[in-house]
Amino acid sequence: GYEESFLNFITKILNDCEKKIARGYDRLRNRKPIFHDPSDKEAYDKLNDKISVNLRKIEEMGSKGMVEEATYAMQNVEDLKCELNMIVQRAISNSRFGYDREMEVCAVCGSLTLVNDLPSRFEDHLNGRQHMGYSKIRQQVKLMNEDQYWKEKKPDIKEEPEEGEKPATSPKRRRSRSKDRKSHRHSDRKRGRSRSRSRSRSPKHHRRSDKKSKSPHRSRRYSPERSRKDRRG
Repeated sequence: GYEESFLNFITKILNDCEKKIARGYDRLRNRKPIFHDPSDKEAYDKLNDKISVNLRKIEEMGSKGMVEEATYAMQNVEDLKCELNMIVQRAISNSRFGYDREMEVCAVCGSLTLVNDLPSRFEDHLNGRQHMGYSKIRQQVKLMNEDQYWKEKKPDIKEEPEEGEKPATSPKRRRSRSKDRKSHRHSDRKRGRSRSRSRSRSPKHHRRSDKKSKSPHRSRRYSPERSRKDRRG
């Protein structure tokens, strides 16, 4: 649905930010130090060149299947790296080593910031749109990845009624049913009234019809008497 697609969208943004942070760390690791003593700089550059050459040789040996030779060359590279690190540490202790400016990567938005920068500039970074935007995205992704978030979004599942039980009806349906019952009662009352009226009218009609029907019988019933009178007369 809509929320799942939104979660996928902001997760992609967050993944891109994590890649940006990783590139920032690589960039800081690969920064070349600044030596104030020319001899230290020369030794540092020579060791770096030797390490690069040996790494290329190890790659060629691996492609040709020369496992033992590649293992020996790799050990040589590790020794050169230790020697390089010793030169760097010695320069640091003698305070003759440094970078142009010490920097660090922001773990929230991936921006490069100056170490021990002015408090006002650091606050500007924290209140900036980029930093605040990525901070909100991280909070939302964390929230939506929790099970409790989706449990609250699920609709309540209504229990099915057991055999013999009537299903529960909503208040709206109850109201509509009560209205239907009232309307049926009203219509039944109307029908009852119309029937009672028709019944009250029907006897008069039957009486009239009975009178009409009885008159011929009376004439027939009294016809012999009339004939006798006629004879007497």
